[in-house]
Amino acid sequence: MRKAEVVLAAVAKGVLAFIVVVVFVYAMGTIVQCLFVLAALKSAGAQIPLSVIPRVVWHDLTHQSFYAEGVLVGFGVALPTAALLCRFSKLSQSWVYPLAGATALAVMLHIFNSNFYGLTFFAGTRGWSGFLSQLAVGAVGGRLFAAVRAQWP
Repeated sequence: MRKAEVVLAAVAKGVLAFIVVVVFVYAMGTIVQCLFVLAALKSAGAQIPLSVIPRVVWHDLTHQSFYAEGVLVGFGVALPTAALLCRFSKLSQSWVYPLAGATALAVMLHIFNSNFYGLTFFAGTRGWSGFLSQLAVGAVGGRLFAAVRAQWP
């Protein structure tokens, strides 16, 4: 009975850490993507008052369900895979989880873009800087997952 409680606690900790990370990556990735779009619009000559920026960011946060679903599925595959890799090898969690997070977002963005006839589904990832910023968000999310799991009892 004691072993079952320990396993259940470990699973619950992993699920809670996963939820925290998915929400974080969704929010940060959406904000970064939104800011890249606004910067591109501004560089193209659009007049964007500062008062509009919070409303645009809020709109994107509440209307990017495809991005949220992609993060959920991508991290749902990447993080358990990273956990198994760390468990059965000598590889360090400090770089395996960030690499898994970055890979999850790279694959997600590639799948979305390839399914829309080469059009960039998320405009903020059109250039290399936008794409790499998303990978950085994924890497931070992977590192956060490892940190949250380690901190929670």
